[in-house]
Amino acid sequence: MTELEAKIVAAVQDATGLSAVDLETKLTDNADFDSLDLVAIGQMVEEKTGVYVTDEVLETAETVADLAAYVAEKKGKPSGI
Repeated sequence: MTELEAKIVAAVQDATGLSAVDLETKLTDNADFDSLDLVAIGQMVEEKTGVYVTDEVLETAETVADLAAYVAEKKGKPSGI
């Protein structure tokens, strides 16, 4: 796991209070996450990485790995995925 991926995982953990989060954790169709959790995830990702994540990205990213790939692309760095 890259440093950026670890930041994204930590952001999701911090935003949701769940400890069992990894790159394969589903963001869409996840009974543990509601729309407020997705907003919190977006805010926490921005805080930890400096990359603004749109609502559209949060609604379409299926996994934490997808979200990490988006952030890596915006930062201009390979995501390692």
